[in-house]
This record gives sequence, C-alpha cells and structure tokens, in this order.
Amino acid sequence: MAPKQIESPTAPGVSKRRFRVRPVRLEDVERLSRMFGQVFRNSAGPASPALADDIRRLLVDHPDRTDHTASLVYERDDGDLGGFLGLIPLPMLLGQRPVQAAAFSTWMVEDRARDPEAGALLLRAHLKRPLDATLADTANRLSIEFQMGLGMRFAPAQSLQWVRPLNYAGYAAAVAMNRLGLAGAGRLASAAARAEAAAARLLGRRGADAGTCASRPCSREEFADAWLALAASWRLRPNWPAARVTWILEQADRRPSLGPLHLRLVCDQSGDLAGCVAYHIGADRRGLAVSILARPAHEQDVLLALLADAAAQGAVLMCGPADPRLMEGFFRIPGVYYRHTCGAVMTARDAGLTQAVLAGDGLLGGLAGDSWTPLATESYL
Repeated sequence: MAPKQIESPTAPGVSKRRFRVRPVRLEDVERLSRMFGQVFRNSAGPASPALADDIRRLLVDHPDRTDHTASLVYERDDGDLGGFLGLIPLPMLLGQRPVQAAAFSTWMVEDRARDPEAGALLLRAHLKRPLDATLADTANRLSIEFQMGLGMRFAPAQSLQWVRPLNYAGYAAAVAMNRLGLAGAGRLASAAARAEAAAARLLGRRGADAGTCASRPCSREEFADAWLALAASWRLRPNWPAARVTWILEQADRRPSLGPLHLRLVCDQSGDLAGCVAYHIGADRRGLAVSILARPAHEQDVLLALLADAAAQGAVLMCGPADPRLMEGFFRIPGVYYRHTCGAVMTARDAGLTQAVLAGDGLLGGLAGDSWTPLATESYL
C-alpha cells in the first residue's frame, strides 16, 4: 500500500508551476534507485534490486514513519523526479519527555544544472515541519556548510572517527594495497597479520589486553535489551521498544561489503553488564564499530574487550565514530588516533536538545542516526 500523501509545507506559489516537494511514494522507489546509482555510483545502468529494496524498507516503509518524518522528493512539472531527501524517523526522549526527531539519510539532486534549487528546497521543506529536532551523523563538508547556513549546529565531538591498529604489519599492508588499488589487498593483509601473530608468539609478546571485563556473543534480542538499559543514562536518547533495536540490527547486518555484524555483551568481574558492542570485520580485515555503549566508569574496559575480540578474529584495525562519553577511555589506551570522516549536525526547537548533544549527553550516532544503514556504505554495483 502506498504511503499517504501529505501536502508539502514549501514551494512558493510562484514556483508551483515548475515543481513541487512532496512525500515519497512506493511507486517512486524504482526511479530513486536509478537516481542514486547515477549520483553516488556514477552508474547509468538499471537500478539494483538490492538498492531498491533498501530504499523501500528504510525510507518508505520504516516502521516509525509519520507525516512529519516522511522522506521528500522534488517533482518537476512533467512528473519526473529531480531530487530526494531521505529521512530516518528517530523518536527520542529528553529526560522523560517524548521528542519527535528525524535523521538525514540520502540527499541527492540528479541534475544540479537543471534543478539548481532542488537541494535547498528539499531541505527547507523538511525544516519547516513541526519536528522537535533534525540530526545528521553522515554529513560531508559541503553539506555541513550548507546546513549550517540554514541554522543547523555543528557537533564537533561527534564528528571524528577513532582508529586503533591491532596488527601493524597487516594494517600497513592493507593501507598500501588499498591506496594502490590493487587486487588481493585482503589476502596480503591477512598474510601479514598471520606473520605478525607468529612473530609475537615466537618473541613471547602479549596479545591484545582485554582489561578486567569479559565479553560473549549474544542474540539480537539480548543486545537490544542491553542497549536500551545502557542508553537510559543519556539525557537525550532514542525512544525505542526492543523490537525497534532488533529491526535496526537486522538492517545493519545487510551490508555484505563490511562482513557480518558481530554482537557482544561485556560483563565485569561480578558478571554485571558493563557494555555492549556491535561491529563488522570485512574481507580486508578492517573492523568497523557500529555501536559501543558502556556503563559509566567502565568505558576503558569495554573498549579493551572490543579490541581484544577483534584482534582474536584477525582484524588488522578497528575504527568507529567518536562518542564524547568514550573519549576518556580511549585516552587511556595507547595507539589510538583520530581522523575526519563524516560530520554531525543538528537543529532543534528546544535549546535543551542542542545543549544535551553539545555537552556529550545526547546519544547521537551509531544506531541513532544513518551510519548503520546499507545506503551509507554499500556500492550496489
């Protein structure tokens, strides 16, 4: 069943003869898939069935979709689509008060020369909606400048990626081969990792330090319960039932380029929950953390448990989005460095929402954003 159409709050009357901004419909999916391939993958071929399915599930049929969080299309007067603003609904709590928010996902204009105003009109149309907040955790430098020009705030502490090499020989091989664009980077990195592990055994060097906490694999349902319990300590946090977390984990596992999603619970010496981690390890042996939550004062041990798990599975490095609450734990772990990748921005009607994020008391990024979606990582080629 096609989503209910709602009237766009934008489009000045003088311009309605040439275009309109409206909510996405189910019948738009095939066209949007072709647009995505052309804009982001430089592909003029037919739409990928996997891409069309992801757009439908995430941006049309999302279970939390409302009239105010529906994704938007820019439709020309001939009925064809020229642009798209994808949105992930994000119901949240500020303390105990419900907050209606959304996270930016795919934002694209097919032909900027033909429709130079499409991107701005899509964004303005959304920002006029009666939402409490709009967030983004995968913004590039160009879109950050544009969004800040429309009054959005930059969140610097959530705009870094941490990187921790685990096997320096394997890491160097992976970096060198990937930069040269040669085939076999994963095999070379794995061979280098095995060589370094053998050298470590021969020389009696210790493996990755797991700290004082132990971890174990868990089901999506166990992870969801742990994630919600740990997220409750943030002032601003997602307002999800456990079933929504498991749904997100299911979608995040649909990213073959990153490898399967590993879910683990971390417990302290008394057996109490200390944290939970979700991460991928790809064929090139690079690990990507999707979500890391830790009980206060257990950040370092949760991070050490994650690094030890990844090293035991042959990862040559781990990386992931920065979180202000984890920074002290990272500071205590040698060999961690940081780099710019995607940025985080937000706008809110209530200053308390913005203050919570900028003060490090807002759970932004990880599962609370767009970076977990296949649309953010997969090539679909």
